[in-house]
Amino acid sequence: MEQIIKHFTPAMAAFAVGILLIGILVAVLSSDGTVASEINQIISGFFEAASAQMPS
Repeated sequence: MEQIIKHFTPAMAAFAVGILLIGILVAVLSSDGTVASEINQIISGFFEAASAQMPS
């Protein structure tokens, strides 16, 4: 039993880390998430400021 645990522990840890990273990535990139709305606000603010600098 001890040999099985020693053999599969790194693989189980890597699997768990992969699942956590996928979950974090999905949460960050969701369209209604906080990060997505902040990035959208930054991009909108940039283009509004750039258009304000254009001569009319």
